[in-house]
Amino acid sequence: MQNILIYEIFGYIGGVILAIALLPQLHRIYVKKSVEDLSIYWISTHLIGVICIIIYSSGLLHLGVTSILPVLISISVELLIAGSLFIIIILTKMNIIRWHQDNVDLP
Repeated sequence: MQNILIYEIFGYIGGVILAIALLPQLHRIYVKKSVEDLSIYWISTHLIGVICIIIYSSGLLHLGVTSILPVLISISVELLIAGSLFIIIILTKMNIIRWHQDNVDLP
C-alpha cells in the first residue's frame, strides 16, 4: 500500500509538469503575437497521442484500475492546453485571428 501511494505521488507530480509544459508556448504566442515558429504537424501529432492516452487511461479506469487516475487527470489538462494551442494556430493561419505586431523580441 505504501509503495502504491509513492507511485501515485510521482504520477501526479509528473502529470502536473507535463500538463503545464505547454503554458510557456502559449505565453510566447501571446507576447510575440505570432505562431510562425510553431509546426501544425507537431501539435497535431501531439494531440493524437494525447487522445490515444486518454482513451487508454479511460479504458483502464473502466476496468477498475484506479491507479491510472493521475495520468487521466493530467493528460486531460494537457488536452485542454494543447487543444487551445491547436485552435490558436489554426485560427491564426486562417486569418481569423489577426495579431497587432508590436515587434517584441523574445529569446
